[in-house]
Amino acid sequence: TGTNELMYYAGGKMKWIKNLGSKAVDGIRYMEQFQFILVTCKSSIHLLDRQGNYVLGGPVGLGGRTPSQQATPFNWRNKLYLVFPDESGAVHLFDHRGRHQFSIANSMTGINAPVDAWVSQNRLFFGARNASTFKMFDAEKRREQRSFQLPGESQSVIKNNEIFLFSVEGGQLLYMDQKGGKTKLNVTFSGRIKKISGQGNQTYLSNHSGGQISILSSVGTLLGVVPIDFSDVENWDIQTIDGRTFTAVIDGLENNVYLYELDGGKLTDRSFEGSKKCMLNKADNTLTITSIVDNFIVQHRVN
Repeated sequence: TGTNELMYYAGGKMKWIKNLGSKAVDGIRYMEQFQFILVTCKSSIHLLDRQGNYVLGGPVGLGGRTPSQQATPFNWRNKLYLVFPDESGAVHLFDHRGRHQFSIANSMTGINAPVDAWVSQNRLFFGARNASTFKMFDAEKRREQRSFQLPGESQSVIKNNEIFLFSVEGGQLLYMDQKGGKTKLNVTFSGRIKKISGQGNQTYLSNHSGGQISILSSVGTLLGVVPIDFSDVENWDIQTIDGRTFTAVIDGLENNVYLYELDGGKLTDRSFEGSKKCMLNKADNTLTITSIVDNFIVQHRVN
């Protein structure tokens, strides 16, 4: 918030509040696997459980290393680590006790996404990118492994111990493997690719253009197309719940949320009040839309 405070609500009531001490970098990250809340700030990293207890014993002080993107949490040899880039492009690693382990110098500026971390052939790698370049680092050797050019702004997906980068070139969707090899997909795209993390480690790629939202799997397979009959698409969310995939879309002019099935049909003719951001989840065995109305968080239950 504007007061650098993190507030946790449950059942419509505020349960706890933490003063973060400095400005957050790009919002709040929820780690569903552990049910932890991660907030990266300019001078510290905060990892808390849902009861408001610090997982690492307290805030992780960064010693003047200012993150330019959210920290990425990952497991390596059964221990939790945090990695993030700074404004100069350098990559910094902190361990499960909040201690700085090492930094890898990197002159690439304008990093526009959190650092990726993955294990390939029992070796830990980091990936950093900006709008034109991807760099892969060997964590153990603490140096750059390779780099290659990107067609433009890209989204990363880690599958089967390898990273893939999805991008658009000449109006066509493609992905690049971690060696820079390109594979074109039979999907036409224009504009930005949006990555949405679903429940149960699902990942969706999506795009709004030409009056529709295209929804793809994490390997680039087209799952469905949702036609949109309004011009100001402010935000959308995609979730698969009980085997059915739903898309919630905000009309930014009317401040309404509409709910669609994967085949593009509306789940219900009615709209739900909401703006800025929408989220879908299952609560008390009921499909729930969470959004914002006049600075209040509202939840709509959908029969």
